[in-house]
Amino acid sequence: MDVDLIPKKPVEKPLWQTILFYLSFIFLFISLLSLFFLNRSNKSANLEIEKINQELNRERTTEEISLEKDVLRAQKRIAGFSLLASQRKPLSLVFDQVEKLVHPQVFFTNLNFNAKENKLWLGGKADNFQVLGQQARLFREEPLIRESSLEQAGIGKQGGVEFEFEIFFDPKVFQK
Repeated sequence: MDVDLIPKKPVEKPLWQTILFYLSFIFLFISLLSLFFLNRSNKSANLEIEKINQELNRERTTEEISLEKDVLRAQKRIAGFSLLASQRKPLSLVFDQVEKLVHPQVFFTNLNFNAKENKLWLGGKADNFQVLGQQARLFREEPLIRESSLEQAGIGKQGGVEFEFEIFFDPKVFQK
């Protein structure tokens, strides 16, 4: 059996450790109090919201309900129309571009535009094949036209040259 004859001093904890120990208990106590307080506040807020919803549901008449349905239907229509209007391509810009490129001795009698493919079919008449060739060159040299091709050309019944062009526009033509 060992007997200590020399008494040893008990080991003292540093002051910061003691302070940290008590602060952690205080923090735990405050956290628990906050938990109970917030839980109670949440329950009372939920009860208040439920009461307000019940009052609102009780006070709505059939006229208000039908009016609300009409308003929602109108909102859906407006949203659909807004979507269509925002996706609409300003075709006037295409016509402005074509107008700038028309040869003075050429006039168009038929026009068809496919907005999905940015494709334009132009049918018309020119005085002669030389004028038609100049018109084709004007289309080819335009940077906003990706591709142009002369689909048909022939001598018309009343003289002159009847033709059809197929033109593919660059999507940049729709930007102002």
